[in-house]
Amino acid sequence: MTLGMSLVVAMMAALVSCCVTPLVRRVALAYGVLDQPNHRKVHRRPIPRLGGVAVFLAWLVAVRFVGTIVVVPEGDLRHRLTPILLAGAAGLLIGLWDDLRNLSGRQKLLGQLAVGVMLIVSGLQIDRVSNPFGGELLFSWWLSVCVTLFWVVGMICYYINCEDLPFRPEEELPPSKFSFK
Repeated sequence: MTLGMSLVVAMMAALVSCCVTPLVRRVALAYGVLDQPNHRKVHRRPIPRLGGVAVFLAWLVAVRFVGTIVVVPEGDLRHRLTPILLAGAAGLLIGLWDDLRNLSGRQKLLGQLAVGVMLIVSGLQIDRVSNPFGGELLFSWWLSVCVTLFWVVGMICYYINCEDLPFRPEEELPPSKFSFK
């Protein structure tokens, strides 16, 4: 996929996200799916949950679009996309369950590991990385499993959970011991 096409896909996902987020917010407010402030949180008033639904829908549209334009010479793209879509849906369900029932950290971690295992069992794992100076770094099977689980849990799922951090313009951030005042 070219850089231009990648930008089109990214803009499409951003547009879907911008359109769907207000709708998801209204649903969360209407059904009272709110994150309440407490001593561990930085927000001072209840804020809507369910943001993962908007993220998932934007991702789904982008994946579907890519699936219609990318030609994979070594096999059927649907065969490769199905496990990714199923793992994404499982991740969404874990996030929804967390939004509705407040899963413990251990429960979320186990669910995220299960998503990573789903990908590995389906044959999708990170078995190499490109070297910016040329060539590739190939991983053994066990290292590939570890890198894949790290990527799914440590990068993708943790990023989604980090979207709840206090980067909201309407909220005042608490003073930091590292501030320059």
